Amino acid sequence: MRGLSRVVSEVLLAAIVLSSTVTVYHVLSSNLNPNIIALAVENFNVLDGSICLTVQNYGSAVVEKVSVVEVLADDGANLLGNRLSFAGNPATVSIKPGQAKVLKFTVSRPIFFPNVVDPNVDVNLHPLGTSVQRKTFYANGFFYVFYVDSAGRLVYRLSGDGIVWSQAYTVKAPAFSGDTFSVFYQNGKVHVAYSSGQKRDPVEYVMGVLGENGIISWGSWQTVLAGTNKEYSSVVVSVDSDDRPWIACLGPSGVTVAKSSRGDGVWSMSEGFPKTVNANPSPNTQVTLAKLSGGKMYVAWYAPNSKLAGRLWNGMEFEGEEDIAHSVPVAKVTLSATSYVDRVYVAYTQYSRENIVYCAVREKGKWLQPEKVVENISPPTYLATTAAEDGGLHVFWTTFSSGRFQLGSRFRTASGEWCETEFLAEDQSTEIMFVSSSYSDLGGEVPVAYVQGNSLMFQHLMKPVNLREARLCEITLKVESSSSSSLVKVKVRG
Repeated sequence: MRGLSRVVSEVLLAAIVLSSTVTVYHVLSSNLNPNIIALAVENFNVLDGSICLTVQNYGSAVVEKVSVVEVLADDGANLLGNRLSFAGNPATVSIKPGQAKVLKFTVSRPIFFPNVVDPNVDVNLHPLGTSVQRKTFYANGFFYVFYVDSAGRLVYRLSGDGIVWSQAYTVKAPAFSGDTFSVFYQNGKVHVAYSSGQKRDPVEYVMGVLGENGIISWGSWQTVLAGTNKEYSSVVVSVDSDDRPWIACLGPSGVTVAKSSRGDGVWSMSEGFPKTVNANPSPNTQVTLAKLSGGKMYVAWYAPNSKLAGRLWNGMEFEGEEDIAHSVPVAKVTLSATSYVDRVYVAYTQYSRENIVYCAVREKGKWLQPEKVVENISPPTYLATTAAEDGGLHVFWTTFSSGRFQLGSRFRTASGEWCETEFLAEDQSTEIMFVSSSYSDLGGEVPVAYVQGNSLMFQHLMKPVNLREARLCEITLKVESSSSSSLVKVKVRG
């Protein structure tokens, strides 16, 4: 009879497809099991990052659990488990006979277990520096992590799977700390900017080219900004859409931006550069660059009175200063920025509300009202952001919550929908620090590096499946009561 019950439970009695509304009636009943699951799945909507549906219980059994068990694309492939999973699946519910409930299944990202890159780093050397300096990326089938090792050398390691890592390859020695350099990858080239942070030392630049085996062939170090009686700090490097490298830093005259007219590894200062875009930044400010289309570049920094400011290079000149956070004071220790085409993302925390992570979005030349990413957490020490190739955004933060040190993450779809919070790493006793992620998720891969204890750790996740782009054909739900279960097939199209 158990087999008979299973057969009966899989009989689809009716399916009516009406644009975005799908109504499905399904009944489970047998002589040994008089309880009936009879329900309608209504108002079924597929968004970029979630499935929303209304379950109406017309039966006599209480529905206690609803699961998504299969998601078929037009080509018949089951996407579930193959780069697609849902947070909160199965959903524990209590839908009594005659009642209805709205359910939402939010897409989550495939997350891989963390692995050790280097088991012996010196936390005092800030191995990964600040998140705006970008110390990891994925390219040509390899993951890369740049850091300062326990001997004070600027090194990198590479891995084909994120698990087994190569030996350390030296880029510069000594390098003093991870705060002294920045890395940017684009079109097979690796750009590195460096400044020791010491008086009379210059800002330097070098470019490397990826080889077929993943090893980087480096050019010669060149001076970009000559040393003065004051130090350069918060050095960052980026590359514009014309493949020209940019360097920004806090210099003797304020927030300073340099641009090269060449993209072949030879630094040739563009006419009119370097430029001072702000002569009165906040002390010990962080500076960040975000590339845009048409050779444009956006530079952001901390201004006095805990303000977050920025200016756009429109291809000809720097436009006026903009107020990114709408005059709300921000906390200086947490800043990360990235971009997609002409959209700029900046993640930060407010000065008086450090238990909330915010995201500011610059769209069509204007900064929109900041969005809350996560709230009610202990003040995050580090933030990182990665742009998705479809216009979405990955945000990462560290915190101490529920008795655990955590590395949290949340994804924003290109349409502005925030997916559920996910945790990449948790530990009861060891703090998670110095988080760095790639500028964009090239190939759908999102590499994340961080320090935990004395170990340099690496973890990668993948961009969530965009449900609207995936051309879904059919979704199978498993509906359960205390004594029975039923499979419901919902036709999305066709």
